[in-house]
Amino acid sequence: MSATNAQAMCEAVTDARTAGALVIAAAGNGYGTTPYYPAACPDAVAVGSVTLSGGSAPVRSPFSNAYPQVQLTAPGGSAPSAPTPSTAPP
Repeated sequence: MSATNAQAMCEAVTDARTAGALVIAAAGNGYGTTPYYPAACPDAVAVGSVTLSGGSAPVRSPFSNAYPQVQLTAPGGSAPSAPTPSTAPP
């Protein structure tokens, strides 16, 4: 979805924020860097996924979208090393 097409959704996020709500949204699982809405809306908090691997530092999950609006990450599991037909983005 483009920023233009997401405008009404982002306005709703802004209205919720103005009313005192904290809007948290998933950054998306598209294996890429394209902003995902509503997470990419200016007043939303976008959360991406990290994979925990034993004693090492968390690393971004390969399926988790990564773009400038992503502000937080949380453990989100692991993914296969390559997308399978059932998990590959369209």
